[in-house]
Amino acid sequence: MQRNNHTKFILTPIAGVLKDSVNACKGISDSIETQPLSEYIYQTTFLKMTGASEQKLKCICWEIATFDYDYRYQMLSKPLGECSSFEDKKNVFRDILKAIINLHPSYDFGALFTKEMKQELIENVRRNIISVIEGTILSTWEARSFLQFKSNPIVINKEIDHKSFANNTLDNKAKMPCSFLENDLMEYYKTVVYRHRNRCAHNLRSYQNNLPTLKTLMSKNYECGHYFNIFFVLILMDVLYMTLYKEYLSILKSI
Repeated sequence: MQRNNHTKFILTPIAGVLKDSVNACKGISDSIETQPLSEYIYQTTFLKMTGASEQKLKCICWEIATFDYDYRYQMLSKPLGECSSFEDKKNVFRDILKAIINLHPSYDFGALFTKEMKQELIENVRRNIISVIEGTILSTWEARSFLQFKSNPIVINKEIDHKSFANNTLDNKAKMPCSFLENDLMEYYKTVVYRHRNRCAHNLRSYQNNLPTLKTLMSKNYECGHYFNIFFVLILMDVLYMTLYKEYLSILKSI
């Protein structure tokens, strides 16, 4: 079998970016004078995480295209994009599903994304973030938000649970055997994560007022729009992609 050049990178969790940030901040005290550093550190962590995720999705597509020539033709005929928008991410998720179905038409995704597995996935991601950040300067800078996150990751005033993603419901329009992100989680990604990604990547705040409007303060997403929830959503999506890609590799090796 041809060597998978990007597999090591694809299966490297983007959660490692958090550990790198914590290690980089070990020499910083938790005194009040370090507070101005916080947004720079959070933004850097966030952008490195989104950048790794976007490059990972492109690598997944190229790996699939290495073995599926029809998919390669389709991908070369239509630009892949930056893999940053929700539609881009959903399309890559769908493409991995299709690649698995092409190799194993009777594959049962319901057995892969069970209620118990998804609930355990949520808890593992949450505990991993807490274990990395708790007691560090990153938790001190945003203590109130971190306490809220430790209780439960929340998007749009709703706790994330097993119903929030990868449900075994056939989407006839998109021809997907299981869903990607459901309504609340999808809206959170679009209105919080993706918008913040664009603000940071293109430095949009350089010409905008630095204070939120009253309308922004009243929005459902404002209180839950802190970095810990954002990191959680990015890492959760990353785990979904890695889970599917591992299944794809397993099936590919078996034929």
